[in-house]
Amino acid sequence: MLLDRAADSTALRAVVSDGAGIRSVREAALGSSVGERFFGIPFWAVTTAGVSLFANELPPPSLEELVARIAPRAVFLIHAGHGQGGESLTPTFFEAAGEPKSLWTIPEAGHTGGIEARPAEYERRMIAFFDQTLMDRD
Repeated sequence: MLLDRAADSTALRAVVSDGAGIRSVREAALGSSVGERFFGIPFWAVTTAGVSLFANELPPPSLEELVARIAPRAVFLIHAGHGQGGESLTPTFFEAAGEPKSLWTIPEAGHTGGIEARPAEYERRMIAFFDQTLMDRD
């Protein structure tokens, strides 16, 4: 949600995303493996169509497209090694992002579980990111 908001507004000066993944068939098509795409695309095609139909809204833009629009504001992406719902796409989102950008991979973490896997490091990295990105721009 913050990536979506940051792409369309300058109100957020820095964004941390922990757990970004598949939101529609667009992201499913970017899957990192043949199996992920083979099984993911049909599921997400039906899910995307269903949500669009019942919510009477178009599918959201791809996260790859959104992160590219955030720069020159800072983005920090956290990639869980054992995520769910397409978190394996975080490196793809990172590549699409403009500068300044940061990526932290936590191999042992589950979906949004970096804070539990490495609480002290998580806190240190968050404080350092916001100190650097917000204080440098005041």
